[in-house]
Amino acid sequence: RWNAEDVSAEFYFSFSVNSNFYVKWHQKEYGSRPANDYLASEMYWNLRGWKYPRPNVAFKENAEREMLFLWVDTLDLGLPYLAKYSNLERAATRLVEKDWDHAKACDLCLIAGNQEKAKWCLQKALECWRRQPNRSFYHGEKDDIKLRFDKYFGEKLAIE
Repeated sequence: RWNAEDVSAEFYFSFSVNSNFYVKWHQKEYGSRPANDYLASEMYWNLRGWKYPRPNVAFKENAEREMLFLWVDTLDLGLPYLAKYSNLERAATRLVEKDWDHAKACDLCLIAGNQEKAKWCLQKALECWRRQPNRSFYHGEKDDIKLRFDKYFGEKLAIE
């Protein structure tokens, strides 16, 4: 929107691990598609150690240098991020650490065959709600957590 020739050609980007398999698994298990297919996603500025703030390639004399910085940070930080969170259990742990989408974290552990960690993800959701009772969660998240406790662990929860 604000880019102009010879003035500014900035861009933002993110690193994201997505899974079509998860979408198909979710459809089979719950009869509906998940809200999204990501396992992990992060804006580049949130990757610890990212050295270069925002590429601006408007000036031809700077473009090569700017892209080199971007390339180096992508190789040093972006690709390892993608490799790390391409693992289902590590992606689940990341979601839980961020207090985000505990139901999906549970699903990823179930797909990986780790029932114990799947339940841990759900328990962490309950802890999160106790710590942050006024926090806004996505629509239906508590229902998703209750469904998983019941379906996979035979536990009926009374959470509002």
